[in-house]
Amino acid sequence: MKKKLTINNPAYVLSAFYILFYFVDALYKYTKIYAGHPLRLGPLVKGFFVLLILIYALRKPNKTKIQILLAIGMLFVGFLIGQLALGIPVNFKENLNVFVKYQFIFFLSIFMFDIIRSPDDASFVWKKYKMIIFINSLLVILGALLKIKLFKTYQGPWRFGYDGLIAAQNEASYFFILALSLLYYRYFYLNEKNILFWLVYIASFLVGTKAVLLYAILLTAFHIVSKVSIKKLLIYVGIGGIVIYVVFYRLINKFIMNAWLNFMYFYHKHGFWFAITSGRNIFFKKKLLPLVSEWGVLNWLFGGHDIVKHYIEMGFIDLFLFFGLLGFLLYLYLFLRITDKIRFTLKFKAFFVLALLGVVFISGHFFESAIAGINFIMFIISSYAVVKTKRLHL
Repeated sequence: MKKKLTINNPAYVLSAFYILFYFVDALYKYTKIYAGHPLRLGPLVKGFFVLLILIYALRKPNKTKIQILLAIGMLFVGFLIGQLALGIPVNFKENLNVFVKYQFIFFLSIFMFDIIRSPDDASFVWKKYKMIIFINSLLVILGALLKIKLFKTYQGPWRFGYDGLIAAQNEASYFFILALSLLYYRYFYLNEKNILFWLVYIASFLVGTKAVLLYAILLTAFHIVSKVSIKKLLIYVGIGGIVIYVVFYRLINKFIMNAWLNFMYFYHKHGFWFAITSGRNIFFKKKLLPLVSEWGVLNWLFGGHDIVKHYIEMGFIDLFLFFGLLGFLLYLYLFLRITDKIRFTLKFKAFFVLALLGVVFISGHFFESAIAGINFIMFIISSYAVVKTKRLHL
């Protein structure tokens, strides 16, 4: 199916911007590491993309698009009330930028609701999404084998991990959680024997973040309980574990020792909860309590978050602080309405949503991340793509 780059082809526009986002993020990471002055083109690309979506929504209005735009408008009014009640923070400009990031997934959903109506359009999006998944997963494995600095998750020597060309480790976590979930479902539920699943599965253990590791373990446990007999489990785990360890024993040993030493360092220095939460428990005392002590009734209803001074890095807590009770409930309603469009069986969808929201709760950086948002929309659309079951393929 031939596509033209026009505003009337949302599948093409979304795919083009997704690829552009990936390489703009890669450029940011490269310039940050090697030039010392990161090139921030992301906000410009994001702003232009939002403008295109608004033009598309106004040219092709329907009930769903109008509801989404009205909801965004309501959240914006609530945001302004919360900021005014707080006395207009010094960092208002950055707070406004974060507000746009929070809304990005809703703007993208305007394209999503139209694209998923066509299996051909969804398949087109899936091809581009799959291409980026393949490239980045391959770079993760190459980075781990060849110790390439550009592909490292953490630039310091104290933590192991490789996330390819993704600039932020939290966004790399969601990139792999989403890719792994989609490929797992297509492989084991839809019988699409795609070897890319195994590439992503291996790469997920090399990213080095607690979020990806936790999700990969949960997904493995889910598979064992729902899909594998005890006899097969013992055979697969035994043989597979030995083969993987023999091939990657240096990386595995390094990862385990690095994670253990890092945990014990923070455990002895700051305590158990600091080590488990990566210091987020300290944020409660130093950031959360001082903020809510300044809040009045309007702030509890509409929020009032100075993102620079009081960022907690726990998804639902930051969401509540930013939008207050009313905005929090409206935001979650919109998010769950989008999430409901994931084309999984009820059982696997329930597992995925609960596991993802659990990771978001402890890790944050999901709702307010444009990169996570566009990956989530690509993920949902791709769940509608045509399935290929005839042969093993990429």
